[in-house]
This record gives sequence, C-alpha cells and structure tokens, in this order.
Amino acid sequence: MVFIFFNTTIAESRDLNGPIKKPEKYNIDNEKKLPIIKDNNIRILNEFSIEDYNNYINNIGIYSIHNSENTNKFNLNSINIYSKIVTEKTFNWLYLRSEKSNPLINEMIYFIENNPDWPDINKIQIKIEKKIFTKKPSKEFTIHYFKKFPPISSYGYIMLSVAHFDQGNYRLGKELYKHAWHKMKMSEEVEDFFLKYCNICINDEDLVFRFDRMYYLNQKDDLLRVANKLNSDYILIGNFLNKVTNNEILNNRHLNEISKKFNNNSTFLVGKIKYLIQNNNYEDASKLLLTSMNSDIVIKNPVLWGVQQELIAKKFISQDRYTEAYIILNLHQLSSGQIYDSIEFLSGWLALKKLKKTKASLSHFQNLNNNTQDDSTLAKSEYWLGMAYKELQINENYNKHIKNSSAYPFTFYGQLSINLLNQKNPYENYRKKINDGLSNNITIEKNELFIAAKLLVAANKPYMGSKFLYKLSELSENPNEKDALSRYANIVNLPQTSIRIAKKQDIYSHSNLINLYPINDFPKLVENSNNKDGDAIVYSIIRQESEFESKAISYSGAIGLMQIMPSTGKMLAKQEKIEYSQNKLQEDPFYNVQLGSRYISDLIKRFDGSYILAISSYNAGPNRVKKWIKTNGDPREEKIDNIDWIEMIPYKETRSYVKKVLSNMQIYRILLNPEISDIRLIDDLKKSSI
Repeated sequence: MVFIFFNTTIAESRDLNGPIKKPEKYNIDNEKKLPIIKDNNIRILNEFSIEDYNNYINNIGIYSIHNSENTNKFNLNSINIYSKIVTEKTFNWLYLRSEKSNPLINEMIYFIENNPDWPDINKIQIKIEKKIFTKKPSKEFTIHYFKKFPPISSYGYIMLSVAHFDQGNYRLGKELYKHAWHKMKMSEEVEDFFLKYCNICINDEDLVFRFDRMYYLNQKDDLLRVANKLNSDYILIGNFLNKVTNNEILNNRHLNEISKKFNNNSTFLVGKIKYLIQNNNYEDASKLLLTSMNSDIVIKNPVLWGVQQELIAKKFISQDRYTEAYIILNLHQLSSGQIYDSIEFLSGWLALKKLKKTKASLSHFQNLNNNTQDDSTLAKSEYWLGMAYKELQINENYNKHIKNSSAYPFTFYGQLSINLLNQKNPYENYRKKINDGLSNNITIEKNELFIAAKLLVAANKPYMGSKFLYKLSELSENPNEKDALSRYANIVNLPQTSIRIAKKQDIYSHSNLINLYPINDFPKLVENSNNKDGDAIVYSIIRQESEFESKAISYSGAIGLMQIMPSTGKMLAKQEKIEYSQNKLQEDPFYNVQLGSRYISDLIKRFDGSYILAISSYNAGPNRVKKWIKTNGDPREEKIDNIDWIEMIPYKETRSYVKKVLSNMQIYRILLNPEISDIRLIDDLKKSSI
C-alpha cells in the first residue's frame, strides 16, 4: 500500500537550597522594537525589496491569530518568486510548530518530509504523534509513517506498539511499549489507553520500574499515578517522596513507621537520606547511606544516591572529617555523567590535598579525564594530574599535564596552566580580521534557512530568527561559515546567538574573539570607579549572566544585561541618587549597567578588593559568602589556597560562575587593553586590595 502525504495550503499558519539557576534561553520573544543594525556594510534585507519587507511585517502580526480554517489571508503577489516561497514556508512553519494551532496531519507530514533541516521539526513531529494518538488512523498508515519518522514521544511509541500488536508483531510491539513505559514521561490519557488496550502487558515489575524512573525525573504527578496502580505501600512511598521534593516537614513518628516498612526499598531510602540532609541531620543521613550501600540492597537511580553522597562528603570536609568523606564518595556506583565527574574530582582532591594519598588521587583524576569530552573538565583533570605529579616530584609528568591543560585557553584551569607556563600572547591566533558579513559565503546567503532568519529578524521575531541561525550553524561543516553566521548574529543585535554559535566551534579554533567576547556598542562601567579592571569585570559578568541579551529575564526575576533583581535595583538606584524604574531596568541597558556596575564595584570594596568574594557574592549573595568564609576560611588570607576555596563553594552554580567570570576577565582585559597580552589569573586570585 502506498501513502501519498499531501499539503493543504495554510496561510496562517543549584545544589541544595542554592541560587536559582538561570534558564538556558531567556524570555526575549516580546521585544517591541526592530533590532538596531550595527554595521552598515551588511544590509539585513539584501535581495528583498522594501515592498517585500512591508508585506512581511504587515502579515506577520495577524499571522498568529488565524486558525487553519482561515486560508488565503495573505497577499503575497508583490514578493518575487524565490522569496515568496521562503516567506510562505516560514508562515507555515510558524503555524505548524505553534502549540495553539490545529493543523491537519497531512499538512504537518508534508512539511517535515520536504523540510527536514528546518528548526523545531521535533515539535511538529510530536504534534503529529499526538494527532495519531487522537485520531487512531489505520495500523498501515501508522507503521508507514513511523518507518519514515521514528517515534520521539510516548504518544508515538505507544501507537506504533499497538499497530504492531494489531499486525501480530508481538516482539516488536513489546519492545516499543516497554521503552515508553520504562523511560518516558507519559500523560494519564496515554497510560490509561494502553492499559485498557492490553491489561496483561504491564506487570508489577514494570510499574515499579516506572515508579523509580518518575522519581528520578522528578515527575510528581506521574509518580502518584503509578503508585495508585501498584498498592497502598507505594502510595505511602510516593506521598513521602513528593513531600520531600516539596521540602515539607514530616512527623517523626510517621517517618519512623514507614521507615520500618520500607527499609529495603532503594527509592524510599534515597528519599529519606535527602530528607535528613534537608533538615541538617547529616549524621543520620551518612549512617543510613553507609548501611544501605554496604548491604545487599539493589541501588536504583545511582545518580540520586551520588548527589546525596557529594552533599554529605562536602559537609564532612567542612568539619575536617576527610577520611569519612572519602569513604562515602568511593561507594558511588556511577560510570559517567556530571555527578560522576564531581565525585571523582572531589575524591581526587581529598586524596591529594587532605589525605596525602597522592598515588590514589592520580586514579581519580585520570578517571575524570577518561570519561569526558568537555573542554573545561579536560583542562581541570589535566591540571590536577599535573599537581599530583608535582607532589610526587615527577617533573616530566607535571610539565606534560600542565601543557595539556594549557591547550584549553578559554577555560579556568587552562588559563591557570598558561599562567604557570608563563606563555605569552595565548590569543594571538584568535585576533583575526573580521569579515564584513557574509560577502564571501554565497552558499549561506542563498540558503533558505538564512533567508528565513533574515525575514524573521526583520519582522521583529529575533528569537525565532535565531533558531534558523543555530540550525544553519549545526548543519554547516565549514568553520568559516559558522564564524560568519556568528558574526552576522552579532551585527543584527543577537549577541546571545552569536556567542552560542561561536562556542560550538571546535575548541573555538575558528572563532573570532569578537564573536565569543563581544565588546562593541555596550555600556561601560561607571566612570568614578578606581578599579582598573572595572570594564573587564563588568563585561565578564554580563557575558555570564545574560550573554549580552538586554531583554533577558531569569526564572527568579532577575532583569537585563547584568541580571539585577528589582529589590536590588531599588537599593542601587538610591545609592546612585537616581530615580528607580523597573521598566528602565529592563528596557534601558545603560541604566541596567549603571546599577549593576555600581553593585559589583561596591562588592569589591566590601571584600577588600577580593575578586573571588565579590564575584561569589554577585551570584549567591554576600550573606551566603560570609557563611562560607566562616566554614572554609577567608581566601584573602595567605594561608588559604584560593583554588581550593573556590572548589569548596557549596553551590555548583556559584562554583562554575566564579570560574567562568574570572576566565572571561582574562580575555576581556586583553581585548580592552591593547598593551596587555598575557593572562593574569593567578594575580586575580590573590587580589585582596584595590
């Protein structure tokens, strides 16, 4: 049987209690003004006429309010043949990917068949899979579609499973529903549908597997639904786990009662350990963890156990209980991932710096090195391998690993290694002549993804336009093309997009510094600052906080280039003796930077010139930093190792933040001061006076 998919024309178409993590993508879709073109050598519209532009602008506004029944609403006759095709296709793309639209299934299939390289195709695929679930087409249609586009959601997996069951392909049908049931988030509607279709397919073992998985994924509603399908015991565990997730205080007698009942349940036990830690009962938490991990209990979700192991170990380190911390860490059952990296590093650090087990530290740092492809982690592992060999007085190996670390000049530990080797001009190869746009990249200029990006940017849809630039950079295998795309994004006032495209280059080796570290057309530090590094500090914070996206708003409510909380903004405006305006805080980048630069300047003065403490405070707040000084010592004192102090910051986000801002500073200092060409990270770590 042959299926022809056709198109119906559419015209509408932090660690525990730490700082709130900022989103990967910011809410910048509500910009009211057209982007400012910062380079006259590039014309945003290029081959498009003013009439084309006006037509697109006029239609894009009403585009989002039509539904699939309102067709032929756009007058596209004025647009030339090629741009008309791209424009209409862009209209269709916006419509088909929208959560509010309700297109026909064949419209969506036609689009993804003919435009597989467009961004957000997965969103359209999920809509198709939901449609297949809702409409229940024939099993032949379903199998034919998924043969071409394998399922990516629970809707798709379950419907393909059912289709294979209906055709008698039981083995394949079972594999598909097992994958969905064991691994994927699933709506109640999908769960109930499949259980009614085949009530003998899912046994108690499958339900328990899903229960454990949903706890790992932090899906509270799914967890309770599965518990209700099991028994009253799992309902008790599910309610307990959700209360722990919500950080609720529990009745001790009730906790003791259910503990007796479920003392062999791995998921309950890790939830109880988490609860004890949340309530600062590290002693009982460590005892329970040691007892459980040294027993015959099968540890499920070892990542969750690893998180608790790290928290307990860091608490014990703060109490100088180094051997106990090391023992707890080395019970982990992980082989890769971020938690694995954290535990192996901390184990190596303890062995080297506190337990005098230098040879043992080598294996931990080597494990870290062997299980990552991340530049920062590679630089870190090589640096610490070097430090271990230095302690063993094997200078040849020390030099080898420090040199290996220095190969990553855009990372904190890579820069430390460059500093140790006294290398000069580490970024000379990155000071390339900047191209005037895409004049030498005809292939990109003719690419419909690039044309769609230009149309969307011109129509004041920069966030949507950036999706096409990202996608085009992913598809391109030419580093020079990627560099040109990054530069173009910067020119049309999409610095966040520019930086992210540049970051994806192979060890940044083909990126211009100007794309990775923007400096043009941005506000400067307040003029009355006495700190010579002021501009470099502010640029470094902006790059880390918002990636120079002036409209950035975090989930916690921080606003603008320097991500200032409104309450902090009020205080800073009063200190600056200017009127406070939350609207200006978001809309006026100069106002935002005036207040933000005042804040970081005050923090530097408050902590006697210490960049480490000031930057930590900017991210986590000065009160937390004061507590860390009491716990871990004062990095302004010579007896305290500043690198160790940073690594002992309790919150992962703040640890990373401090290292990245200090790393950014090394490059911005060079870019802003032509007479400077060397990295000064070691000096920055030691600063304790202005």
